[in-house]
Amino acid sequence: MEYNYIYLEGAQAAYSLGDFKRCLILLKHAPLKSKEVVQLYCDAAYSMWQRRTETSNLGMIKEAYAKVFEDSDPELIPVFEYIRLSNIYIFEYSFSGALKIMQLAALRNHQTEIICMLQSWILFRKLKLDREADEYITYVANSITLDDRVVIDNWSYVEGSNFYFPYVYLFCCAHLIRKYYNTSDTYMKEKILQRYKVLITEAYWIHFDTMPESQSIANAWFDNPQTWLEAGEYLQEDYILLSEDALWEVY
Repeated sequence: MEYNYIYLEGAQAAYSLGDFKRCLILLKHAPLKSKEVVQLYCDAAYSMWQRRTETSNLGMIKEAYAKVFEDSDPELIPVFEYIRLSNIYIFEYSFSGALKIMQLAALRNHQTEIICMLQSWILFRKLKLDREADEYITYVANSITLDDRVVIDNWSYVEGSNFYFPYVYLFCCAHLIRKYYNTSDTYMKEKILQRYKVLITEAYWIHFDTMPESQSIANAWFDNPQTWLEAGEYLQEDYILLSEDALWEVY
């Protein structure tokens, strides 16, 4: 046990110095039996990928994630790590590979978590699987509540991630508006419009920490290209496709 602890200490020291490759090498000798080790493994792999200076390291990065997903208890793996690994595949234009990661997350009881639903939705859209994409974003739009967020330093995030909570509402509202204009049934149009009003009002309230004085003010914020530009820039590091989708709304 002490032998393993020495390797873990060395890996932690290497990570703090930014030597992520050495960190991963040392972690091979540390059992994946705790959240601390699993998180360090994932952080080192993703940090190495973020540098993107040595393409030869890509195999090592995927190997590290494979070891985590295969050798550790699924309960020890944060849901955000599925998002981060899918992001690596997305950057390689392997959208089907990214979707498989999200399907693995679903099999491990993360299927209804908002962050997984959003990432799966945008991948379905990219793969032109329209029926599945519609099902996922409709689920999010109809089920999202304030219980799905966590507040840190007065900022609201999707629980278990760094995804700014009001931006979930923006994507849902954009979907609802498209659905509104593509629906001919009067009753359904009214139902969709009411849900849009609820979501955009909540998004405005969370973002500005005050209720909009009128519906038109909330609508103007939603329609403002600057709103979508800020969302796209915020999401571009860890949510490539969602960032791209937000930036399309600017135009």
